[in-house]
Amino acid sequence: MKKIEAVVPQKTVSSIRAELAKAFKADVERSKGYPAMTFADVDGKGLGHTHPLVWGGQEFTIDIFPKTKLEIIILAADMEKVIGAIIEGVRACNLDNKHQGKIFVFDIEEAIRVRDGKRGEEVIK
Repeated sequence: MKKIEAVVPQKTVSSIRAELAKAFKADVERSKGYPAMTFADVDGKGLGHTHPLVWGGQEFTIDIFPKTKLEIIILAADMEKVIGAIIEGVRACNLDNKHQGKIFVFDIEEAIRVRDGKRGEEVIK
């Protein structure tokens, strides 16, 4: 099992969901057929990305920006499909090349469903 963690611009989430639906041939509204996901609004600082702002006669440098963090636990066999869908979803939004986010991949040792105590890949299928 793998955990895909992506930090992307907020405005790309619906496009990413649509690409995942295509990849897993699912209905976006029902989110059935493609992996369950967790979304969280986060603030982040990228490398070299700043924005000058003048307020009250003083200049400030803004270097923290709103992002969305996606967390998806998947079968290892689906890893490239999910990564490709995230990349295509972000690219479809035609953003500045410097501000498209990052994707991280982690190994998952175990998954346990709290409701019934089941373990392993069965709980993410």
